[in-house]
Amino acid sequence: MIFQIFLIIFAVIALWKTYQQYQKDHVSLHWFWIWVLLWAAVIFVSLYPATTDMVAEFVGVERGADLIVYIAVVVLLFGFACKGGKTRAGINRTSEENGDRACRKT
Repeated sequence: MIFQIFLIIFAVIALWKTYQQYQKDHVSLHWFWIWVLLWAAVIFVSLYPATTDMVAEFVGVERGADLIVYIAVVVLLFGFACKGGKTRAGINRTSEENGDRACRKT
């Protein structure tokens, strides 16, 4: 129960910070709503943890906690893959502008 309270407090703070970032135009409306949905889901799962078990059984996973871990791994890998592609492009572009041939495509 204590963990659930801390998780809800953390999610509410994250929602507030996301809202502040949106007001300062650091986050687009699209990403603002994605973050709001994510943190709302965290709050919902904290209040009703048995729902993850029902969803897990529906998709063929034994426990709800396992399903959450699987989803988190997929989302993180996707995020790293997208970020990695942008970073490599930035390195190649910067290297080409500086005349460095080590990072250029041949």
